[in-house]
Amino acid sequence: MVVPLFEIKLSKKPIAVIKMGDRNVSFVKINKYNSKYFTTKDGQTYELDDEYEYRYKKTGVYFYNFSNSKPLSLSSISEIDEVMKDVGESELFNKERFMSTVGNDPSIDVEKLNIPKDISKDMTPATKRFLQDHATDDETSKTDMMINVHTQSKPIPKYSPHLIGMGMNRTGFAFVQIAYQRIDIVPMYVNDAKAYTQYGVFEIDKDNVYFLKKQMLCFFIVSNERDEIRPPMKKEPYKVMKTMIKKKRWDKIDSFIKPIPANGKNTKEHLKKKQPIPRSVSISSEKKLVQFQADSPSVCYTTMKELHLTKEAVAKQLSDPLKKAIPIMLIFGGVMGIAVVMSNAPPVIDAVADRVSGKPDVFVMTPEEYEQWEIDNGLRDEKDRRYVAGLSIDEYQDYLDAGGTAPQFEEETFLGVSQGDNKEVESKVQTYLGVEIEPAVTPDETIPVIDTIAPELTAPEVLIYEADNTNGMKPKLSVLVTDNVDEGLIAECVPGRNAVFEIGTHDIQCSATDVAGNVGTVNFTITINVREGVEPVSIIPKIQPMPGQSLP
Repeated sequence: MVVPLFEIKLSKKPIAVIKMGDRNVSFVKINKYNSKYFTTKDGQTYELDDEYEYRYKKTGVYFYNFSNSKPLSLSSISEIDEVMKDVGESELFNKERFMSTVGNDPSIDVEKLNIPKDISKDMTPATKRFLQDHATDDETSKTDMMINVHTQSKPIPKYSPHLIGMGMNRTGFAFVQIAYQRIDIVPMYVNDAKAYTQYGVFEIDKDNVYFLKKQMLCFFIVSNERDEIRPPMKKEPYKVMKTMIKKKRWDKIDSFIKPIPANGKNTKEHLKKKQPIPRSVSISSEKKLVQFQADSPSVCYTTMKELHLTKEAVAKQLSDPLKKAIPIMLIFGGVMGIAVVMSNAPPVIDAVADRVSGKPDVFVMTPEEYEQWEIDNGLRDEKDRRYVAGLSIDEYQDYLDAGGTAPQFEEETFLGVSQGDNKEVESKVQTYLGVEIEPAVTPDETIPVIDTIAPELTAPEVLIYEADNTNGMKPKLSVLVTDNVDEGLIAECVPGRNAVFEIGTHDIQCSATDVAGNVGTVNFTITINVREGVEPVSIIPKIQPMPGQSLP
């Protein structure tokens, strides 16, 4: 599974990025109901808030934590995380909620309590607003949502399905905030806790790394300005970076650490400013914001489900026997009607067919003629010819309907041949066909299969390979073998599968033999080239001179 970039770009509905408890991330296409809610098939209900909607291309993107029903702000979570790390706290203290709980209790002397410091008062206004929204419930909207669900026939009107990315990516992806409520999703190359992207070099915090299956995901912030969008790196420098990454020149690539100026030009004033390398942002809020906890997504879902079940229980208690019997009677009547129609369908169809096209002509032919008739009418290929032994029971009945005379035997017969003894009696059918028809095969008899068709070998699709060195490589020669009888045949190739092929062109001969001894072959040519950018390396080590001596 990969990041569903294609689905996100083309989606006409918002996308939710939900962080799970095991650092895994899921992507969900939002099907909202009651204006501001959506539900997943996992039994979670989340709220929408356009104040925290990000834009990727033309698609709206929301970020959620599995334990909170409300969306997250990347910049606010990043500030909360950095402040808590500086003061050594693991949980943000909600002084306002604490004072509203114990402040009116006369038995508690607030002044004597060792109350933790409220570090949220020194944060930016945007973060304070986020904390307030995060801890505030909209009771009116939730009541309207409950009423809406109560009037529906199902507990949840619409589910929001998971996105399934197609293809395969070998790199991770970085979610980069490039302006206020604007993000970009770009490839990310990681080495020594540093992420190299189109927006420069970032530092990765091991606590802020997430995964989509095995694909690494990180979140970064380069700008939170409303009137300015941070541009990515120009094509030429980014091409140089990718080349250095490909060659693993990590010692030289740190030159891209310098932050990109807003105007795209490096000035002396800009270079003098020593700005820290942006670090990866956390989207985990289940531990930091315990006292600012929004409703759990499962609470709302469970409440709506219980409401619906209660509605159904009350409806069953108030319904009268007649209302209960009406659906059963309708279903029974429908089943009986279908049974009557189906029982009369064959005669009706036959009558219509006789009036439209008349009686079909009956043809009696030898097995060889029948095979040739199938080939002439496109029902089989010449290579797929098989021996047809005589007439079937239906064909024999057609022969009788066409005017043929059945043999007069007291014992059970098939096509005029007695099955009770070994006497060979020539029937009128045999005479009519002009061929000998063998008796039907009993279950104890076996018909030997004579295999005269050789296996068919198909050359591999990839015939040109690129080596990472100048000494050659071991290519994977995937030769497909098919046979009309045997299965699991393996092709033997010369040179062998484990042979090392030098740089150049090579002729390959492969063969396969089935159980009957039929041999199939295939010949093809492969080419080994040196991957672009690989420099020739000598396999002969350089001779080092002895101390005080020099090489000739």
